[in-house]
Amino acid sequence: MAFNPVVAAIDVGYGYTKYAVRGEGPPSDDSFPSFAPTATGSAALGGATALSRLRVMQVEVNNKVYLVGHDSVLATDGRMERLRDAAYCMSDTYHALSLAALAYMRQPTIDVLVLGLPLSTLGTYRAHLEKKYIGRHQLPDSHTLGIDRAERIVDVRKVLVVPQPAGALMTAVKEAPDLQRTTNLVVDLGYFTMDFLCTNGMSPLPARSGAVEGGMSGFLDELHAAATKDYEQLCPGLLPGEFRMPHHQYERALQGDKVLRTSAGDVDLVKAIKGASSKLDQYLDMVAAKVGNTDDILHVILAGGGAELLEPRFKARFPRMRKLHTPKRPQFSIVQGYLAAGSSLAQSTKEATA
Repeated sequence: MAFNPVVAAIDVGYGYTKYAVRGEGPPSDDSFPSFAPTATGSAALGGATALSRLRVMQVEVNNKVYLVGHDSVLATDGRMERLRDAAYCMSDTYHALSLAALAYMRQPTIDVLVLGLPLSTLGTYRAHLEKKYIGRHQLPDSHTLGIDRAERIVDVRKVLVVPQPAGALMTAVKEAPDLQRTTNLVVDLGYFTMDFLCTNGMSPLPARSGAVEGGMSGFLDELHAAATKDYEQLCPGLLPGEFRMPHHQYERALQGDKVLRTSAGDVDLVKAIKGASSKLDQYLDMVAAKVGNTDDILHVILAGGGAELLEPRFKARFPRMRKLHTPKRPQFSIVQGYLAAGSSLAQSTKEATA
């Protein structure tokens, strides 16, 4: 009987947690917001209340219960924002999000689990993640996800931790194999950092790679500042700092009609987006300073949820770099690359033990 290893991948971002799994059937992937509000009012989630229908699960970490899942934003108090912490992977929130992703996968055994870290923290926390996630994990057993065959325990047999941009490169290579023979640049605009990885084929060039702090969160801060000026036209006499709007509302507007809906009326964000794009230009200036000469870079891969927003700014900043690849689903390009790396490791392990 053929051995079909179960390979799973989790990309816990500051903005969204993405996961993918490949087992007996076709591979599947999904995502949910990286919000994990504490369930201080968890009694409201029971019984026949409307809240009991939220697509969240209760995840206990260090005697604290977190609400995690697709509707976790709706379980917040309206003031909560995502963490912006370089040591994010050490937090209870990160662990709660990871356990939720494992629960969504519905697998009793995972042969290889692939996780990722930003380039700026890979060396510091890689060993910690490998040790933390190998072995048996108790999964959430109280949720309203509509899962009929939810697993209670998952046994993770091997853990691989890779740099986040490498996942996007692995995905791109499947579509364009010649990337294995050229000098490439992968740019991942994440929520807290913008990572960039320069490679010779599949080999990293560390001196030309790095991370810029700020990411989409910095852009959204700028967008809010620019949008505030337009909002003030709806509310003359507004005091400084009085207008507040969480980042996820701007993200929703960017994914839709570029209109921010507020209690005082709609704010068209087109002008504000143009002004806030100067933050992206600052990031790219820092990339240029680190990468150095760009004439030998034949391919550029843009990844992460901010890839489509970054693409026009990249073209303007680097007009000679014309082989620009933006995956069809850039927010999943990294986690799909993790899955490919995990499958390769599982196959090599199988061959070594055969």
